[in-house]
Amino acid sequence: MKLFRWSVVGLALSCVAQALAESQTIAGIVLDPMGNGLGGAAVAATAQGRPAGVSVVSGVDGRFALELALGEYELRISARGFQSELRKVSVDGVNLAPLEIQLQLEAHRDDRWNSPPSQR
Repeated sequence: MKLFRWSVVGLALSCVAQALAESQTIAGIVLDPMGNGLGGAAVAATAQGRPAGVSVVSGVDGRFALELALGEYELRISARGFQSELRKVSVDGVNLAPLEIQLQLEAHRDDRWNSPPSQR
């Protein structure tokens, strides 16, 4: 009976280890042009060949983390008032250094907002 219990425990641990090996946490920080953490940025990961993906919002310090299955992904990082950025990421189970993504300010399309109120 003890052998059976240890076999079940061993099988369960093996399944957990396999599940952990089939995914990886991708972490990083989104920065503004001055190098400050940019909170509220959307970070979306889409696997190549799949229409839907996984997304998170960066914390107040700009940090984010995504748990992704092994594969190739395109990350889209966006925040209001900033240009979106695309990054390709390979999730292969090997430790990946934290990503550092610096967004640039979005170009103003309407200059009237940059002029004094009397000229609008």
